[in-house]
Amino acid sequence: MTPGKRTLAGRAIVVTRPAHQAENLAGLIRDAGGSALLFPVIAIADIDDSRALDRLIARLDEFDWAMFVSPNAVHKALALITARRALPPHLAYAAVGRASVRALQTFGVNNIVAPERFDS
Repeated sequence: MTPGKRTLAGRAIVVTRPAHQAENLAGLIRDAGGSALLFPVIAIADIDDSRALDRLIARLDEFDWAMFVSPNAVHKALALITARRALPPHLAYAAVGRASVRALQTFGVNNIVAPERFDS
């Protein structure tokens, strides 16, 4: 944005990101002169009963691939997995976007298959 140019002046933008992730985008909107209306349409929460997931984590050596669809999925799943065990060395990883790739890398995962072009 050009300094002094307020491209969103007079506009209200609805931000549907989860509540804990909305402020960055809302700040950018306000910085551009707009009004950010926070309206989270999804909540990211821990599961209430992790027994089924715990069984899958215990069997992780039986799997060849782990696929992640969002940074939230990476952080939630790998926090649970790494709290219980080491990641299997043979496991391959796939991610659908750059942010998911970066999230995997924060857990030391670097052998990631991801598309070259990312868009919805």
